[in-house]
Amino acid sequence: PTPAPSGVPTPAPSGVPTPAPSGKPTPAPSPVPTISPSPVPTEVCGTQTQYDIELTSTQGDGWESGTTWVITDDADNVEDSGTMDDGVREDIIVCLDDESTYTFTIAQTDSTAGWSFNDNVNGGAPTTTQFRTSGSNVVFAPTPAPTTDSPTPTPSFDSGWFTMDAQAGTDSFVELDHSINKLPDDIQILVNATDGNNAGFLFHGMGAAMGEDRRKYGGLVYGFSRNAVRLWAPTQDDQLALGRIVNIVDGWGGETNTQQSLSASVRVKVTAGCSIAYDYDSGWFNMSSQAGAASFQQLQHNLGAIPEYMRVLTRAVDGDNRGFMFPAVGMAQSDDDLGNFYGGLVFGYNESTVRLWAPDLNDGTGASAGTLIHVANGWGGKVNAQSSDDALVRIQALTTHPCGAADFDSDWVTLSSQLGASSYTSQNHGLGAIPDRVQVLLRAVDDANAGFVFHGMGAAQTDDTNGNYGGIIFGYDDTEVRIWAPDRNDDKYTTGFIVNIIDGWGGELYTQESNTAEYRVYAWSDCPSLC
Repeated sequence: PTPAPSGVPTPAPSGVPTPAPSGKPTPAPSPVPTISPSPVPTEVCGTQTQYDIELTSTQGDGWESGTTWVITDDADNVEDSGTMDDGVREDIIVCLDDESTYTFTIAQTDSTAGWSFNDNVNGGAPTTTQFRTSGSNVVFAPTPAPTTDSPTPTPSFDSGWFTMDAQAGTDSFVELDHSINKLPDDIQILVNATDGNNAGFLFHGMGAAMGEDRRKYGGLVYGFSRNAVRLWAPTQDDQLALGRIVNIVDGWGGETNTQQSLSASVRVKVTAGCSIAYDYDSGWFNMSSQAGAASFQQLQHNLGAIPEYMRVLTRAVDGDNRGFMFPAVGMAQSDDDLGNFYGGLVFGYNESTVRLWAPDLNDGTGASAGTLIHVANGWGGKVNAQSSDDALVRIQALTTHPCGAADFDSDWVTLSSQLGASSYTSQNHGLGAIPDRVQVLLRAVDDANAGFVFHGMGAAQTDDTNGNYGGIIFGYDDTEVRIWAPDRNDDKYTTGFIVNIIDGWGGELYTQESNTAEYRVYAWSDCPSLC
């Protein structure tokens, strides 16, 4: 299929402008006829069909900042998106497949915004409007109710366990085709340590590279699309061969049960077609790193309670990973000092609000060191490497976890960084087998994000010699869940904090570094209610 146009498509001019029609019969032409340009230049859509969107602003200065329209197909893939920067009216052309179903969405509330699609239907913001293309026309109709006579099996993919190695050049990159052809509702990237202090423990993959090959770093970075999953393990690029696929060392948990391993077993599980009715769905919206205060976003989910399930996705809109999604992470494991190359999106949430921090230069070196989509130096032999400032972001939340009530719940427990061996802890879950699902949450108890919840992570992507870092790392087996908080090892600086979002993130808005927080562990033996 033809790739979707850029976020704010610029119509190409027509080869031969169309004369403006007159209301009366056309008189004989003058020796040198004057030809008026067509109101909307024609765009060549190849095998697709051209459709017109008219955007309007009642205030005459475009839409409010952050208001964005997005067109997605029935597999939730973004076909086109944009905004209205200025003026009273703007005409947009989009190219779409014929006889296909799409959704036109404006997630934000904007009383000044208006739109009309193909002169067929119009509305304001917000909106979620489904339509079907038919020739040069669009048909707007409600989605038919699903039948219950013959339930459709939930599509799924399970790679089984396979070996993956760090420091193996391009073999440290793996791409798996799951061929579900839908946006996955659930994806699990599991890394099983096969040796060391944590043999048999599982760690989760992460959605961004915050470390690179000038430090001790590790884990497994992943991204996914409707048909594939990409995995990047650490590899030496042009610096040092210090990256490991299992990495918890030098600045974590008082060096208790620390480990660095080159090889591990990996398993990828993908589920789609669950028809989850999210209590809050922001829709896709634009966000950028290196944008000052605009690299911080705060959205209201207004659910009245802390959601039991929250996922935040970034979606690449350019580069080698265009269309691939990378999950946001629970804390900043890097800052902009020492020329660090890092990236991703940090998120936290409370009973009403979701906060997002993208990389933004504060006082470091290199204005483009941090990017929103980042998997580059020191990862996967640089196969499909990418550092991009612009991406789409989507937030989805449920008040009740889709797996139901947890089989184990530790409740909230206090934990502190920089306390030596006391910065390491564990919880016996008592399930008698490796849980099907584990979620470890961290709650700030003070400062700018008091009451906000952040997610635990699956690997240490830095050590205690590279500026600010933080969060908690967790792994689990058939008996317990182990948790590591930052703790100085052999560096003179205590720059690791259990809550750490500072120095190179979100225009320095709502930044924080705190040594004390609360964690909570949930574990499920099985998750039959997901789909």
